[in-house]
Amino acid sequence: MGEKVIYVDNPKDWPIQPHVSYWGKPWMFLLRDTVQFANNIVEAEAMLQDTTRTMMIHFGLASLPDKTFRGGDMAHNFITFYDDKNYTHYRPEHPQFDGIFYYDKGIQPSVDLCIGSITKGVYGQIVPENMFRDIAGFHETGDA
Repeated sequence: MGEKVIYVDNPKDWPIQPHVSYWGKPWMFLLRDTVQFANNIVEAEAMLQDTTRTMMIHFGLASLPDKTFRGGDMAHNFITFYDDKNYTHYRPEHPQFDGIFYYDKGIQPSVDLCIGSITKGVYGQIVPENMFRDIAGFHETGDA
């Protein structure tokens, strides 16, 4: 489980405008409980869906028993699950790759390297070594 804050830079990108509430289960407890108590991806998605959420965050959720991964957007008023093919916020500067799901730290163009542009050079040949050296190595903790 991982998380990244949602910045609503372009309201047109969101079919439902994300809302925050102080009434609900704090997001850090929700993510912790999901990791601790869910046994598979279906249970994890149900826990996230069935909880009164508070904050606007992107999240990533991996399941070893299911050998799968989901990304998602959640706010107090909605939750949406994604995989590598149905994520709606890919743009030309943040390209979609089959088998890879990512959130980038910044809106492009900016001075920051984009995970998509870094990944493009090793796509189809990703192994742990270049994942850490070539992809994660360009970002600081919490960036992607």
